[in-house]
Amino acid sequence: RSHEPTWTLWLSGNSKPRIRGTDRGMWRRMRLIPFVAQIEDHQIDRELPNKLLAEADGILTWAIEGARLWHDDRLGLCSAVESASLEYREAEDVVGQFLEDCCLVDARAAYATTKAEFRRAFEVWCTENGLPILSTKTVADRLAKEGIRELKSNSTRSWRGVRLVTADRPGARARWEPE
Repeated sequence: RSHEPTWTLWLSGNSKPRIRGTDRGMWRRMRLIPFVAQIEDHQIDRELPNKLLAEADGILTWAIEGARLWHDDRLGLCSAVESASLEYREAEDVVGQFLEDCCLVDARAAYATTKAEFRRAFEVWCTENGLPILSTKTVADRLAKEGIRELKSNSTRSWRGVRLVTADRPGARARWEPE
């Protein structure tokens, strides 16, 4: 059974809300509309209200036609909104950014990283990048979406299919070790 939406919530603000969910359910509903125009004082048309009033009949006709098109065809997303929304989604995926910046990921690979080492590296990376440190459960859920599974061997727990590549760089591993 499908649900027919009855309203749309619009938020306007100076900062984008933090979104921790990476699931399709969240992001198919989220649209970032980029308002990038900035009108300088000398560009303000002080006669605009009078000009719009003079064109009121044409503006109303245009608005009604737009509403009809939206109702009949649901229109679609313009490329500016689609692009801004995708960029926003990628920026909000803290775990995805960490995996891209610091890890080699292959769910079928035999290599693994201990959960403790992964967590230390993740926390250091978040701090260095001014990003929120997510809960262990949130990170685990996100890794599961990548096909990364927990591996238990004796008393060591690891993430199978993920390797810290920055640990191979000289000096990088030391900064992830506890002081």
